Amino acid sequence: MKKLIRYVLLIITTAISLQVSAGQTFRDPGDTWPWGYEMPFPWKGIQGTWETEIQGRTVYLSFQTVRSTGSKNQLGIVQYDAKTCEVLARGRGFEDNKVVTAALVGRAGYLNMTVHVFGSEDLKANDGVYTDDGSKTVTVMKLSPWGLPDRFESYQLYKLTSNPEAVCE
Repeated sequence: MKKLIRYVLLIITTAISLQVSAGQTFRDPGDTWPWGYEMPFPWKGIQGTWETEIQGRTVYLSFQTVRSTGSKNQLGIVQYDAKTCEVLARGRGFEDNKVVTAALVGRAGYLNMTVHVFGSEDLKANDGVYTDDGSKTVTVMKLSPWGLPDRFESYQLYKLTSNPEAVCE
């Protein structure tokens, strides 16, 4: 009987593992983003200055595509306070499975950042998602304390310009 129970548990564990590795994600019911259904990362369109609000503060993000020696794209990231133009954090990211993952260093310490791009069609049922600018994609970033990726907050990004140097001009 114990062998049968172990066998059944093994099958269930394997099935759950296969679902997670196939890209299916388990979401909090209050989370409106379809994690795991990202579009291919838009390297040509990501470069520029973006805006979002984090904890009541408007911030700018400068994204610049950089080629590394291995010919893979990297994303140079600088986060600015919109009022003072002070650099809050900076770092670099790389693409893995349609998502850019970055490590940022700033006054608040180290942060994990991921940048996701979703098709607006995938978001039609979600409240609070703004695609009224006619865009076919929505860009979202997740921020979390270093080493605690499950304690993230997500923020929708709005592109201001394609010029990454246009911050605070």
